Amino acid sequence: MDVQLYVYDLSQGLARTMSMQFLGIQIDAVYHTSVVFSGTEYFFGQGIQMCRAGMSHHGQPMQVLKLGKTDLPLDIIEEYLGALRATYSPESYDLFAHNCNNFSNDFAQFLVGTGIPEYITNLPRQVLETPFGRMLQPQLDASMRSVTQAPVPAHAVPIGSDVHVNESTPRAESTEADAKDLENMSQSALEKPSPQRKHPHSQLKLTVLEHALSRSPLASKLPDFQELKTHFERDTTMIESVDFLDKRLHASSIDVALPDVHTIVARIEELWPKSTVALQTRILDVTRLLLLDERVAIFLVETSVLEDLLHGVSMRADTESSLLLVGVQIACNCFSTTQLARVATKRQSLSAALVEVTVKGLLSQDEQQQTWASNAALNMCGAQFTAKRTQFELADAKATIVEERAIELAVALIEVLSMVNTHIDCIRNCMFALGGLLYMSPVDSELHQTAASLGAADIIQSHVKELRFEERDVVDETGQLLQS
Repeated sequence: MDVQLYVYDLSQGLARTMSMQFLGIQIDAVYHTSVVFSGTEYFFGQGIQMCRAGMSHHGQPMQVLKLGKTDLPLDIIEEYLGALRATYSPESYDLFAHNCNNFSNDFAQFLVGTGIPEYITNLPRQVLETPFGRMLQPQLDASMRSVTQAPVPAHAVPIGSDVHVNESTPRAESTEADAKDLENMSQSALEKPSPQRKHPHSQLKLTVLEHALSRSPLASKLPDFQELKTHFERDTTMIESVDFLDKRLHASSIDVALPDVHTIVARIEELWPKSTVALQTRILDVTRLLLLDERVAIFLVETSVLEDLLHGVSMRADTESSLLLVGVQIACNCFSTTQLARVATKRQSLSAALVEVTVKGLLSQDEQQQTWASNAALNMCGAQFTAKRTQFELADAKATIVEERAIELAVALIEVLSMVNTHIDCIRNCMFALGGLLYMSPVDSELHQTAASLGAADIIQSHVKELRFEERDVVDETGQLLQS
C-alpha cells in the first residue's frame, strides 16, 4: 500500500504573512498532518481519528508527500493504532508538546520505517524559542482547540469505524460500496453462532482473584544508559535505540520521536546469534526496555524477534542464568498494557515461547529468577482471565493459552507451590496465576484433571496462613474453580 502524508496549514495563510512581524522569524504554515493509505486518512486531535481521505474538517491539504509503501496487514495496523490510543488520548493533546505531527511521525515510522519531515516536527520548538512565542503559548494552544480537536464530519466517516463524529453534519447519500459494506456486515452478524449456556465459573464471585490478576508487575528498572552504550561500541543502530530509551524512559517523555524500529529489529536478529553471553544479556535488556514503550512494543510482538530471543534463552537456561533472568523479565513486559497482552497471546508461537521461558524460570533454583517468572505467569494468566471475562462468559470461552501449554504452566505453578522455603511473593503470584489459568476452562478438561491429580487444592490450602488476611479468600475461590 502507498502511504502518503497530507500537510495542512491551520493558519490558512496567516502564518506566512504575519509570523515575521509577531515572532521575528519566518514561518510558512502552522502545520497539521495526517497519514493516508487505502483511501483513509488518520490523524490526532480528539484522540486518534480517521476519515475518508481529503474529507476532514481541515479541507484540502496544501501539500501531499509520498512516505513510501507498507506491506503490513490491516489487522496489524489496527492493533498498533489500538496500542497508541492511550498515548494519543483527547486529553493529552497539546499544540506545542504533543500534537498531530507527533502522531503522524510515530505512525509513519511504524508503517514505512521513516518519520515525517523535520521542518514540520521542529516547528513548535522554533516558535517557543522566540520571546513572543513563549508568551503566547497558552493563548495559541487554547485558540486552536476548536480546530485541532473538532470532530470528524459525519459524511466523512468510513463505514464501520469508531471515531468522534459531528452528528450535526448531514450524512452523504450511501454509495454502492457503502451498501456492499453494510451487506457484508449484516451477513457476518447472521453467521455468528447463537448464544450458548454460561460456564459454571461465570456464577462464581472471585473478588480476591480478580483484583490480584488485574495488576501487571513490570520489569521497569532503568540501567546506566551510558554504561549500556559502551557494550555496543560503534553499533549505531543499537546506540540509537539506547539513546531513545534514555530520553523516553529516564525523562518519562511520551513525545520522544520513535527510532527506526524496523532497523532495530533487524539488527537485534542479526546480532543475537553471534554475540557473547555478556552482549546477549545487554541485547535482552534493551529489548526489555523497548517493551515499555507501547508504540515500539506492539511492533515487537507482531514480529518473530521476541520468540526467537526467548527460545534462545530457554535453550541455554540451564547454563546461562543471566540470560534467563532478563528473559522472564521480557515475558513480564509483554503484558504492559491490555492491548499489548491481547496481541501477544493471540500469536500462538509467541505465547508458546512465553510459557516456555516462564516455566524454565519457575523451576529455577534462583530466587530472583523464580520470582520474576511468577510475575510473568501472573501477567500471562491475568491476560487470559481478562480475555475470558470479556467473552460473554460462555461455556466455550476461548483460552489465550492452548491447553498443552496451559498444562505445562499449571504443573510448574503447582510444583513451585509444593516446594519448601519458596519466597512468599512467588507463592502468592503462583496461586493467583493458577486460579487465572483454571478460570472457565472446560470442567472435564485435561488441565482440570491434571491440577486435581497433583493435589492442587490441598497444596493451596497449606499456604493459607502465609497470605495476607485480605487475600485468604483466594483459597476458597481457587477451590471452587477446581470443583466446578
